[in-house]
Amino acid sequence: MNFAVGPTQLHPQIPSIAQDFLTSSLASASHRSSAFQQLYANTVEELKTLMGIPQNYEIYFDASGSSLFERVILNLTTESSHHFVSGSFGEKWFSYAKLLGRRVEKTSIKSDFSGYELPEEIDTDSLICLTYNETSLGVKLTPKMLQKFRQKFPNHLIALDTVSAAPLIDFEWSDIDSTFFSVQKAFGMPAGLGVWVVSPNALKRGLALIDKYPLHQGAHNRISDFHKNYKTYQTPSTPNIMGIYMLCEICKTYNHLGGLSYLKKINEQQRAFFDKEISEINGLEFSITNSDYRSKTIAVLKYAEPKRLIEALKKRDITISKGYGDFEEQHIRIGIFPHHEMESIRHLIEALKSCLN
Repeated sequence: MNFAVGPTQLHPQIPSIAQDFLTSSLASASHRSSAFQQLYANTVEELKTLMGIPQNYEIYFDASGSSLFERVILNLTTESSHHFVSGSFGEKWFSYAKLLGRRVEKTSIKSDFSGYELPEEIDTDSLICLTYNETSLGVKLTPKMLQKFRQKFPNHLIALDTVSAAPLIDFEWSDIDSTFFSVQKAFGMPAGLGVWVVSPNALKRGLALIDKYPLHQGAHNRISDFHKNYKTYQTPSTPNIMGIYMLCEICKTYNHLGGLSYLKKINEQQRAFFDKEISEINGLEFSITNSDYRSKTIAVLKYAEPKRLIEALKKRDITISKGYGDFEEQHIRIGIFPHHEMESIRHLIEALKSCLN
C-alpha cells in the first residue's frame, strides 16, 4: 500500500485504463490527428464538469506541476511577482521567479497558519502567487482567505498552486485567475502530466505581454502557442497522450459517481476516521493543530523518530513519505486521497499502532 504524498497509490482502474489505451489507435496517434482532438475535447469537458471550471477558462497540458511554476511566471508577469509562502513549495515557486530575473516580494504565513498579514499595496503589474495546499507542511488556504485576496487586490492576477489538492477544491473560481496541478497525487495516476487552467483575464495578460515583450516568455510552450492550438484542441508540441487519456477516464468515473460532491464526501469520511485515530495514538501529533487550516489530502505528523517508523512500515509493505526539507528529522507525511480505500486506511492505522507500541 502506498500512502506517499505523490506519486502515490494508483487508482484501481488505472491498469485497465492503460490496457485499453495501449490496444487503441490513440497509442500511436499524432497530436494533430482528429482522434487526439476528440480526446482533448472530451478531457476538457470531463475535467470542467468534475471541478466546476468555468466554460470560458482554457485548459493546457504540460509536463508537470513544477514545470508550470516556470510557465506561469514566464507568461503572466512583466517584471515582478509577490509570493505568499506557507512552506517549501511556495518557497520553490518564489525561487523560480527570482532565477528568471523577476523582481520578487515574499510574505510568509502567520505562525499559527491562520493566513497572511496582507500588505497595503502590491505593485500594479505583480502576479500574486499562492499555494493552496502546501505539500511540505500540510497546511491549506481556506475559501475565506482567498476571498480576502480578491477583495483586497481586485485588479491583480492571482495564480494558485493546487498540485496536491486537485480535484478536491473548495474555492470560487472567480477568486483566482490561474491554477495548475499534476496528476500523481489526488487523481491517483502515474506521474508525467501537468494541467494548467487559465482564465480569460490571465490569457489577456499573457497575450498582451507577447506583443510588448516578444522574447519575454521564452520559446517553448508560450501561452500564445497554447491558446492558438487550444482553439482546435491541439497542443504546441507532442504531449503525454496516455496521461491525458487516463485523466479523461478517471474524471469520467468520478463524474458518473457524483462528481466533486462525491469526492468531498469520501474525503470527509476518510479524514474523520483518520484524524480521530491519529489523535488517540501516543507519540503522533498533527503539525497543523487547527483543523480549519489542515490539508484534507496531506497529513503531516510530528514524530520523534521518523526514519525508524518509516522503515517499520516498509516491512509491512506500507509506504509513507518522510518530512520535507528542514523537517526530515521531525515529520512523517501521509497522503490521504479519494481513491484510497477505507479498508487500506484502517490497515495503515493498525500498522501505526503496532509500530508505536
